[in-house]
Amino acid sequence: MAAHAESVQADLAWLEDDGDDLRRHLAAGVQLGGRTPTAAPLPHWGLWALVWTADGRGGDGPGQLARTSPAAAGRVNRGYLSYADAIAHHRAGRPADAARSIAAGDEALQLTPMRWHHARRVMAEAAIQGGWGDPVGWLRQALACFEEDGRDKLVHRCRELLRRAGAPVPRRGRGESTVPAELRALGVTSREVDVLKLVGEGLTNRVIAERLHLSPRTVESHVASLLARTSADGRAGLAAFANSVLERA
Repeated sequence: MAAHAESVQADLAWLEDDGDDLRRHLAAGVQLGGRTPTAAPLPHWGLWALVWTADGRGGDGPGQLARTSPAAAGRVNRGYLSYADAIAHHRAGRPADAARSIAAGDEALQLTPMRWHHARRVMAEAAIQGGWGDPVGWLRQALACFEEDGRDKLVHRCRELLRRAGAPVPRRGRGESTVPAELRALGVTSREVDVLKLVGEGLTNRVIAERLHLSPRTVESHVASLLARTSADGRAGLAAFANSVLERA
């Protein structure tokens, strides 16, 4: 029970972006779990390995140690451990192995968006320092997820890391497109024009989300808003409207 309690406190700490508390509760949880191993897939084992590896503590040792406990089983832990492996592989000069580990981490964690984006935020910090991977892309997607969930401290950290990476930091709700007068009259925003253009290209919400570094749920919301504002007849009608109005602009 004590290990579970530390895991809960670790979750609260990362949601508040309290790095010191996170490390303290992760270390305590792993120590307790090591004394009383359990088959329960406690996610703090994998997160502990990821944070300690990102901090540069012991090469790939934390990941190897985390795998020795039955508590490290489960999809979420596999995702965290895969990202820890990616960091270790890059530091050892094994980029192909790192790419495979990142793909495995994405597959394991994408069904739990907050954990996924927090894990990629941790990995991004190591990637910025080491000059590898796609930290800007990871951070932009994480930023959209955290903004949507109202996690202001995590939003602030993503913005800080984007600046450290030398990348433009998007303002809330602002897109990159100029809004044509015809669309401005309908109340369409710049970000909605970004989405509208890609709907006109026939892209799915998921692909649009990847292109714009947004969450799929945010894209769905923008598409729903565009359908309401334009009175288009479904997605096909919205695509036809997009191509027509943007061609005139």
